[in-house]
Parts: sequence; structure tokens; C-alpha cells
Amino acid sequence: MATGSKQPAVMRMLMCMSLLVLVTVNMVNSVEASTGSRKMQATIDCNLRHLAHKDMQGDFNSVAGWFRNLVKPLYHHRSHERRNPNFAAVGIRAVCIPKTESLLEEHEGRHDCAYNKSDGSRAVGVGYNLDDDSDTRRSELSVVLADYDKVYKGEDCLNSVQISALLTVDTKRALDRAANSVASLDDQCCEVMAVFGDIQHSTGSDELEGKDFEDFVEAASAKKWKKAGKKLRQTVWCQKHRHRCEDDAARIRQGCDAISMVIDAAARA
Repeated sequence: MATGSKQPAVMRMLMCMSLLVLVTVNMVNSVEASTGSRKMQATIDCNLRHLAHKDMQGDFNSVAGWFRNLVKPLYHHRSHERRNPNFAAVGIRAVCIPKTESLLEEHEGRHDCAYNKSDGSRAVGVGYNLDDDSDTRRSELSVVLADYDKVYKGEDCLNSVQISALLTVDTKRALDRAANSVASLDDQCCEVMAVFGDIQHSTGSDELEGKDFEDFVEAASAKKWKKAGKKLRQTVWCQKHRHRCEDDAARIRQGCDAISMVIDAAARA
């Protein structure tokens, strides 16, 4: 194989590893902001930066070696699971990321370049809000080798791999935020969890804790699906996001059937 033909494949590999870093670091931060977690993040970041500055036309054995160094801290961190019960909840949400991603993309679309959302915020990719905690967003864009300022101004656009990487970490963030507001979230099937993630993602705030969603959350937590769908349609949020709400309400009314619960349970095992 010619050296030049290796470069795209190596870059794709780097983007995939960037995705791993994004998800892992956010998982660690959501579980425990401990000294060990910070050391783990620093180790991963150091290895990724070293890899990013290596000759991208080098052979794959070298890249694979740096990948092993990149993920090594994850295995040392496995003991965390035995000490912190929240670790299991994070894993449960991770199973539902793909379904939630699919729903977000259906509602938000996919944009290579920055655009203005209906609420005036600046976004890129699949509703990736560039104005929400800009320091964090700047860091995440840096990990996928994108320049925050240039992307924000529309001077640079993102490729498909970068968009997918940011979508995954953004989806996980939405589910984690929703879990902070909805105690029963981790007991739900992925179909229902995806709706909560979609609502959370569209608001970018803690609105699920507010009075507007109180009746909806109570009904969904009790698995009273038809009532939950009705209560969702009565929210102020629904009036502002009519098409999105009607779709989410229809999904909630279907709820968690026996088959989906079995599939989810098997995936979480």
C-alpha cells in the first residue's frame, strides 16, 4: 500500500480515538471529580496530543501502540465501578446513546457548518450548541481537531466523523443532565430514555425539573404511558416545539413494551 493512501485511514482512526476520549472523559467527570479521575484525564489527553503531533503518514504499528497507551488508563479505572454505584447508571445510559442519537438527528438534522437555531443560539452538526458552556465546547472541538472560533464564525466546517463524535458526547451529556432531573430515568427503556434526552437536548437547561414538566415526569415515572403522552402535549415546551413534541409524545404513548425491555436488559447485562 502506498504511504499516501494510509493517511485518510490513520485520520479516521484518530477521530475514532477522539470519540473514545470524549465519551470516557465525560463519563469520568459525571461519576466522580476525584484526583484519580483528573490524573486519568490528563494521561489520556497527553497520549492523544502526542499522537496528533506524530507523522500521520507513519506506519499503523506505531499508531496502534499509541492507541494502547491511550486506553490503558481505562482498565486501571475499572475498580471505580466497585466503589461508586453511579458508575452502573452511566453504563445503562450509554446503551441508549445510539437510539437517542438517531432521534436527535431526526429532529435536528445534520449540518456541516455553523447555523443559528430558532432560539438564537449558534450550533453545528446535530444541534451541537456552541454557546452552551463555550469553554467545554472549545475543548471538545479541539479534541476532534477543529477550531472553535473558526467553526463558530462559519470559516471552517466539520466532516462527518467529527460531527458523529460530537453527537455522541453531546447525547451522553443530555442523558446525564436528564438523569439529574428525573430520578427514574435509568429504569426506563431506551425508547423512553431517548425522548427525555431529546427534550433535555432541545432546552439545554434544567427545564425537566420545572413545573412545566412535573405532571409528565410523574406519569412517565409511573409508566402510565398514555397519560404521560397527554401531559407532555400540555407543556409550554410543546407549544414552542410542536412538531418535535408530537413525535416525542407519540413515542411516549407507545412506552416500553415487553420486547424492548428484554432487549435493553440483555444489552445492559
